[in-house]
Amino acid sequence: MKGRLGIDCELTIPEHQRGEIVKAAADTLVLCLVFGGIAWADLFLAKAIRGSSWPSGLLYLLLAAGFFLGSLFFQRALASAWLFHLLCFLGVVPPLLMLLDAGARVAQVTLGEQWVYAFGAVALGLIGGMAIQVASTQRGHEELARRKSLSPSRNSSRTWDLSSPDLDAWGGPGNQARGRRTWRLIAPLLPAVGFPLSRNMSQDFTQRFSTYLIFFFALTLSWMYARHLGLAIYVRRLNASLAAQAD
Repeated sequence: MKGRLGIDCELTIPEHQRGEIVKAAADTLVLCLVFGGIAWADLFLAKAIRGSSWPSGLLYLLLAAGFFLGSLFFQRALASAWLFHLLCFLGVVPPLLMLLDAGARVAQVTLGEQWVYAFGAVALGLIGGMAIQVASTQRGHEELARRKSLSPSRNSSRTWDLSSPDLDAWGGPGNQARGRRTWRLIAPLLPAVGFPLSRNMSQDFTQRFSTYLIFFFALTLSWMYARHLGLAIYVRRLNASLAAQAD
């Protein structure tokens, strides 16, 4: 996108960072493999699939692999910052669909007619959580832009640095340190809770627990990657404002 003065008005990713889309695609492919294995085991043990066949799970895995191969071949063409974040968001769709598919199938077996309510609650959580994450991401970067200009001078190239902690306020050093402190507090509680559960685990309890765990993974995965959708929308709007300034 160029203004009337010929100035580049689209924030681009530096050449040395364009391979990040490949790393993002590889991560989602690994997620598909990990979640696929766990979900298939739950489906098989809950007798929620015929035999050991789960064709839709294989389809999701192939979609993730196709996304990875596509990013591998076209990484040099992925210079647009907003497109990068949009692809990062879309790349997580296959593992998300895999989790939702498995969760719904196991829920039908373990929860009976109540599975519809559980799945409906998850759907509301997906939509609401993603909307909140997208909105908060945009507000955070708008506030950052007011404190610190993201745009270089009009005569220089406009780049969107993926490695800058300031541009990644959600996962910057401060938040990462708080996250580590939180995990240190939670970690001792996990074996304390897990021990009594393991002493009283019936088959029915195990299947119900796996159902809710799959849904929990689906929720957290969607909320986490919705941040990229918020960044894509934010950068798209920023590109439009830069174009208006250039005109």
